[in-house]
Amino acid sequence: MNDLKLDRRLSTAIKYLRSGMRLADIGTDHAYLPIYAVMNGISSFAIASDINEGPINRAKLHIESYSLSDKIATIRTDGLNGIEKYSPNDIVIFGMGGELIVTILKEAKWSWTSNTRFILQPMTNTDTVRLFLAENGFSIIGETLSEEAGKLYVTICCEYTGKTVSLSFAESLLGRYNIENALSSPLFEKLTQRVLNTYQVRLDGKKSAGINTTLEETVIKEISCVIEKIEKSKEKTI
Repeated sequence: MNDLKLDRRLSTAIKYLRSGMRLADIGTDHAYLPIYAVMNGISSFAIASDINEGPINRAKLHIESYSLSDKIATIRTDGLNGIEKYSPNDIVIFGMGGELIVTILKEAKWSWTSNTRFILQPMTNTDTVRLFLAENGFSIIGETLSEEAGKLYVTICCEYTGKTVSLSFAESLLGRYNIENALSSPLFEKLTQRVLNTYQVRLDGKKSAGINTTLEETVIKEISCVIEKIEKSKEKTI
C-alpha cells in the first residue's frame, strides 16, 4: 500500500524532516505522518506517541495495515516523557496549544541539543511559542503557513543553538522568518490582517472601557509597518 496522502496541514512537516533521521510524532493521531515518512524513505525509524489510549490504538492499526510495525513504535506517554530512549532526531509536535507545547519542551531538556530538530504547529498562542524559543536558545530556521477549512496553521521549524534573541511584538505574532521571507505569500497577508483586526478590536474595547491601550497601539503600529512592507513587495512584482 502506497496510497497514503497527507492533508495540507500535516504536509507542512515533510519539508523539514531530514533524510535518514529518527522521527518522533508527539500527539499522533492515526500515525499518518510517521507512516508517510517511513514509507517514503524519509525517516529511518519513527515513534508515534500520544497521552490517550484511543489515538495509540488507531495508530497501531494503521501501522499494521501498512506492514510497518518493525519501523514504527507506538508509546502512550505524556509529552516527551520516555521518548529519549528512542533517540529521535526530528521531533514533531502538532495539534496542541502553544502553552502546552512550551510545557512539553520545558520538561524535556534532554532534547535541547544541536542534533535535534523540532517541527511545531501550535493551534493557539503561536506568539508564546516563538517568544519561548527566542528566549531559550532555539533558532527558528523556517516557517510555513497552510490553510484547511478556512483555518490558518503555522508550522515552525527550529533547532537548539543556545543563542537567545529578542523579538518585537510583530515578530512574535507574525514570525520574524515570515516577515523577512514571506511578504509575498497570500496566506501571510491573510494572517497579518487577522492579527491586526484582533488587536484593533481589543483597542476599541479597551477605549470604550477607559482602559490603557498603549500595548494595543504599539502592536498595531508594528503590524501596520509590516503591511506597508507587504504592499511595497506587491509593487515590485507588478
